[in-house]
Amino acid sequence: MTRRHDRPIREAWIVCALRTPFGRYGGALASVRPDDLAAVVIRALVERSGIDPAAIEDVILGCANQAGEDNRNVARMAALVAGLRTRFAGEPRLEIVHADVLATDLAQWGRAPIAGNLPYYITSPILEKTVRLDVPRIVFLIQKEVAGRLIATPGHREYGYLTLQTALFAGARLLFEVKPGSFRPPPQVDSAVVLLTPHGRDLGVGDREAFLRFLGQCFRQKRKTLRNNLAGIYGKDAIDTWPEASLRAEQLTLEQFAGMYRRTLPVDGAYRAGPVAIPKS
Repeated sequence: MTRRHDRPIREAWIVCALRTPFGRYGGALASVRPDDLAAVVIRALVERSGIDPAAIEDVILGCANQAGEDNRNVARMAALVAGLRTRFAGEPRLEIVHADVLATDLAQWGRAPIAGNLPYYITSPILEKTVRLDVPRIVFLIQKEVAGRLIATPGHREYGYLTLQTALFAGARLLFEVKPGSFRPPPQVDSAVVLLTPHGRDLGVGDREAFLRFLGQCFRQKRKTLRNNLAGIYGKDAIDTWPEASLRAEQLTLEQFAGMYRRTLPVDGAYRAGPVAIPKS
């Protein structure tokens, strides 16, 4: 392997990308910022390795195909984890787990509070997983738009399936908003910190996963009425007897959905029709 096809590379350190504190190109394609996560981590790794910074020709972070910011973020996190494991190697009270959160059994640590800064593209799956855990509280930093959906009330545009899926397992409260200027580099969206408190509230729906499938069907076409969304499954004649048939899903509370769902459950071989009293929690 050669560079410029005229001299061999003695050692290749694939550690960082674009903004780095070392190398004759000074970061190659961008200036070095002292607050850049990759720069801080790489500087620490170089200091601990005993390498002379002056001997480093260039530093490259992430995938060689430059496939975008996601690749660089993954590489930065890997470098950060490596640095933390070195720094806290002798600390028995700290366990650093570098793994896919969606594939990790979070229950193995018992009733421990959960906190984190969630990436937008997997916010919903992480919320879906964590609210089902037996933990005292969950605190997440998420996009303000998603936070609005968690705390939305019936009749509001943000109110939807995610709102109810969360409310079925936990109470949601907005703690405070975080402006883009609080981050370096600043994102293009506002963020917010939310508190989720799991509860054992019983709505009388039995199988919660089946109830969630029912909710999903109710919101299948959000702007359509419940009659349009449910008639194909439960029959138009049965749905027409429901007082909520002409309403849209975004107009109903979780308790009303629970009452509707119980009408779909078989009783003595037949399905219930008409309103059902909702027990107080």
